[in-house]
Amino acid sequence: AGGANVNALNEQSAALERASAFSSEEISATQARFVAYGANIEQTQALTQATADLAAGTGIIADPSAHRTMGLL
Repeated sequence: AGGANVNALNEQSAALERASAFSSEEISATQARFVAYGANIEQTQALTQATADLAAGTGIIADPSAHRTMGLL
């Protein structure tokens, strides 16, 4: 990801860390998985938010990792 994209993902990670029970490391790992799956920056941000929301709302996921969530969907 380019510099602007990295900054945007870092900003999202920091914001989600402040608003959730997840660490920035967990969130960044989730973002990295989505990028590895081929998601662009907008998709990665939307999927990361949705993953964190699903994890927080259902309590079925201990962390917001993309591979675990993808397995549940």
